[in-house]
Amino acid sequence: MKYILSIFLPLLYSNTFAQSVQNVKANQINDDVFVTYDLVDTRPTYISLYFSKDGGTTFSQELRQVVGDIKAGVKPGTNKKISWSAGKELGVFDGEMVFKVEASGKKIGYPKPVSDEFFLFEVTNAFFEGSSLKVEFKLTNISDKPVLYASIQESGTLMLDDQGNAFESPEIRIVNKKYHERVEFSKDAAYKGFSLVKNANPDLSIISLLKIKLDFSMREFSYSIKNIPISK
Repeated sequence: MKYILSIFLPLLYSNTFAQSVQNVKANQINDDVFVTYDLVDTRPTYISLYFSKDGGTTFSQELRQVVGDIKAGVKPGTNKKISWSAGKELGVFDGEMVFKVEASGKKIGYPKPVSDEFFLFEVTNAFFEGSSLKVEFKLTNISDKPVLYASIQESGTLMLDDQGNAFESPEIRIVNKKYHERVEFSKDAAYKGFSLVKNANPDLSIISLLKIKLDFSMREFSYSIKNIPISK
């Protein structure tokens, strides 16, 4: 793969965070592109990376094959680093490339809840607790029944990293109950839970899928949410 990387641009538009990204630089090593920048802000924010093949007239979608100081919860500081696996995401390209590093407040948060006729499933936080990755969520009984009884099924719990690799044996609880322990869900009440992966990769910035599988009354239901950002 061949790149000619001769133009590097900071933000090209204005919003609340327009002055927070400065000193953007990039260089290529083999099939990877390395971008550095300074984040001048007073709070952690969401950072995304884009490229342009036409000198900055149009930009790509938010790049996904990235690691480093990117996605949610990036703290202010100088010499922030992003590594982009261009070969995996773009393939072969011969030409000039422009990069844009974007700081955004609106993406600090978590994906929209998912629901069916029984439960509303919502991720509320994802962060590292020591060497463990912890994802907190809420389950709410939105059915027409005053009480639902359900339990988490171990075989139906799945968490994937940003490369699509599954974590091994995540621990999961709802209101301090483990797998197969019955939980009594009162109508319109939100019950907190978490999924914990021990010794997770500390460089992770996003989880591509969290799957929780419930069963009750001889029925099974699965709830999945993609692209969960990890606070750092």
